[in-house]
Formats: sequence, C-alpha cells, structure tokens
Amino acid sequence: MGYLDELRAFVSQKGPDEALTKPTKGGSVSFVSASPARLRENRAPAEQLRFWWKSLCAVDPCAPLPGFERNRWADLYDCSIWWLDAFGRTAAHDGWGTGDVFGVLPGMPGLGGIIDRFSKGLCHLRDRPGLVMTANTASWRVHGETKTFNQTGSREIQPFWGVGSTTIP
Repeated sequence: MGYLDELRAFVSQKGPDEALTKPTKGGSVSFVSASPARLRENRAPAEQLRFWWKSLCAVDPCAPLPGFERNRWADLYDCSIWWLDAFGRTAAHDGWGTGDVFGVLPGMPGLGGIIDRFSKGLCHLRDRPGLVMTANTASWRVHGETKTFNQTGSREIQPFWGVGSTTIP
C-alpha cells in the first residue's frame, strides 16, 4: 500500500480519533481547548484533522489554481503534507484553524497562514528550520532570524486550495 493509499484510508475512517479523545492524565474527561479558531470552525480535533487531510487529497500538486505559480503551488502542497504529518494532530487538538495554517492572501505571497509563510522552499531542505508549534504560536528560524506567527482564528483567510470560494467548506 502506497503513501497516498494510506492517506486516503486515514481520511475515510469514521469515528473519533482515539489519540485525540482519550484523557492524557488519570481521569475520565479529556481536555479540548476552546480557542477562537475551534469555535469559529466548529470542528472537533479528529474532524479538523480529517478535513485537512481530505482537502489535501483533493489537491493536484501539478495543477495550480489560477493566480499561483507552479513552484509556489508545489511548495505550498509539499509543505502542507510535511506539516500535517509532523504537527497536524497536535495543532488540531490545540484549535488551530484552517486559515491560520493553510491560508493565503491573494497577491501577497508569504503573508498568509503558517504554510504560506514557512513554505518558500524551506520544506525541501534536508534540515528543515526548526518549526516549533504551541497552542497559540508557531516559530521558526530563517538565516538566523526568528519568525513568529500567532494564531488569529480568522476565517477570512482562505486555504490555498479554496482561493476564490466564499467560505471554508
């Protein structure tokens, strides 16, 4: 079974994601953050993670939407896959929203969400700059300079795969 087959199998799973719903400390209730992004998108962590993977499965990395250069589109896609694999589960639990992670601002490359700011070829490096994610902040270093992105919970920023649509599906 190839990577894409495994990805599609994960996306098609039904029910809660056990790692996101079982308590982390002795007790019968698990903690779910109520950040602005979670409240606005109104998805449980497992649903949010599944939504992100499903959305990326629908993206053709070789066919950019109008207005995107082929290299930028490929960088956004590749970085998204890497980020979801490394940080997606925790970010969904922490309440990161789709716009804050995958959002782009038309005509302003590099000023959207985490992936737009971080991608710029950095995800292709063998030793990726250390991205550190907390519940509200993403930080990384580029050429000795620390870059930071704070979670906004904004739904106005459209994900790169949905530029031109009026709402986040």
